[in-house]
Amino acid sequence: MNNQILLIEDDVLVLKSLEKTLKNEGYVVKTAKDGQSGLKLLQEGNFNLVISDIRMPGIDGIQTIEKLRTSGKGEMRQVPVILITGYASEEAPIDAFRLKVSDYILKPFNNDELLATVKRVLENAGTDSSEMKDLLIQVKKLLHQYREGHERQVFEDQDLRRLLDQIDALLFSIEKEILKHTPIQPS
Repeated sequence: MNNQILLIEDDVLVLKSLEKTLKNEGYVVKTAKDGQSGLKLLQEGNFNLVISDIRMPGIDGIQTIEKLRTSGKGEMRQVPVILITGYASEEAPIDAFRLKVSDYILKPFNNDELLATVKRVLENAGTDSSEMKDLLIQVKKLLHQYREGHERQVFEDQDLRRLLDQIDALLFSIEKEILKHTPIQPS
């Protein structure tokens, strides 16, 4: 498997338990007891995933990920992140979304839930943007074919037309997001 995970957690018992769980699944795990130590490890190595608690002394998980996203080294700025917390707040999920965090898990959670989330995030991290573009093109083509093949029905059914317009708008926003994260290739 060889996926390297950085685990940042200030509760030593939780840290050791999560480390053991992840290592038992074949992941290579480095640990940090606070955000500052986590950032230092991120500067020294390459990780496929960061799992961080939100509430920690010093710089918290949100601040840690903000610093990673703005001043991390190279590709580490875009490393997938899973945030975990025992304290639900309205701001944390919004901050997580703003920082393009891959997932957000509330404590208490079971190990199976965590492992399933880790697996899904790591699998999705390997998704090439060109694969996403190809999929988007196929969906747009199918939508276009449907509109042409059911032109009269679409014209007469206002709800269907509204639904297809919403799908078009969603596809457009997905396309913009893909293009925003795709480096321009020199010609």
